[in-house]
Amino acid sequence: MAVIKGVVVESRGREAVILTRDGEFRKIRVKAPVEVGEEIERRQWCREILLYSAAAVVLFLFSIQIASFFTVCAYASVEINPGIEMGFNRWERVVTTRGLDKEGENLLETLNLRGYKVDKAVELVIAQSTARGYITPDKGEVVMAVVPLNQTGEKVGQELVPRLQDRAVQVVEDKGISPEVVRAVKASPQDREQALEKSTGPGTYLLDKERRSDGGKQKGERGSGTKDNQSDSSMAKMKGWQRNDGAVKPPGKGLDKTEKGDGEDKTVPAHAPQASQAPGIQKKSG
Repeated sequence: MAVIKGVVVESRGREAVILTRDGEFRKIRVKAPVEVGEEIERRQWCREILLYSAAAVVLFLFSIQIASFFTVCAYASVEINPGIEMGFNRWERVVTTRGLDKEGENLLETLNLRGYKVDKAVELVIAQSTARGYITPDKGEVVMAVVPLNQTGEKVGQELVPRLQDRAVQVVEDKGISPEVVRAVKASPQDREQALEKSTGPGTYLLDKERRSDGGKQKGERGSGTKDNQSDSSMAKMKGWQRNDGAVKPPGKGLDKTEKGDGEDKTVPAHAPQASQAPGIQKKSG
């Protein structure tokens, strides 16, 4: 607490002007009238209060910024086997990381992703996975999921999903891998919880769920036909019909035959009677 000492050079009721030992003139308030030439001292309460208040405000704002920086608004997972989950803040900076499996934990031992922008972190994970042989032109796929936790995460995640898709496609194409192995989805916190209960990532969980709903397809397999084609094939089999060049035809109604005669082609239906057999006459076997 600073104390000001000085000689009164001017006095007006409850106000006075003093000359300090540093040669400064200061205007102060006094509780009682003072005489010119009198030496007095005062404490600078107001000045100190202002300084302390300003420092407290700065510290408070700084604390809020620090808290905001380390507050996770959404999760982004890269599920390749290794699988890694990253929590990022409103500025899309990675603040937490963890492995979704043993391979992911091993990868994080040599890869520090904290502080990176989430799309750059995804690029590093995919690059390391290809370098270690987890992804090749013949095997592996890249599944990514964004899980918003609040309104801020919802806004950030909506713009982030297509951006992650583009960044991952660029990385795998640079490695000579087809972009078809890349898939980015948006998941809910409930999807994430259910996926963690099954010891998998939310992206893989949603894709497996989608494949099961499409007819029990296994991971990484493509369907051999559409649902309508399979339905037509089953119905045809039940009725004894046969497919001919993709068209379903009833039994006994095959393609027409073409016969040649008298210099011109004649088209004869397959079910028409033969020339050697008159209608209504059956050939007897010897």
